[in-house]
Amino acid sequence: MKKGHPQLPVLRTERLKLRAFTDEDVNNIFRTYAESSVTKYYDLETLAEEKDAIPITKVFKERFERGIGIRWAIELKSTGEYIGDCGFNPWDAFAAGV
Repeated sequence: MKKGHPQLPVLRTERLKLRAFTDEDVNNIFRTYAESSVTKYYDLETLAEEKDAIPITKVFKERFERGIGIRWAIELKSTGEYIGDCGFNPWDAFAAGV
């Protein structure tokens, strides 16, 4: 990470750990965003190939560094298993017609 950029905070609950995405999460991202039911309300197309997930980790990091979004990988503390992600994406109320 570049000097001067904030680090994504790691959050913990009794059962979960929310952490920054890493390059090792490409398969996790692919499995999540290859589902049209997941991407239906996202600003990206449903992924067709695992390699399509590679730039997504960079987008998550860049959005956080620019202060326009934040995204965590969610894993079970007991096993380290990836179970999804959560966060805040950029949103334009004017474009949304609100």
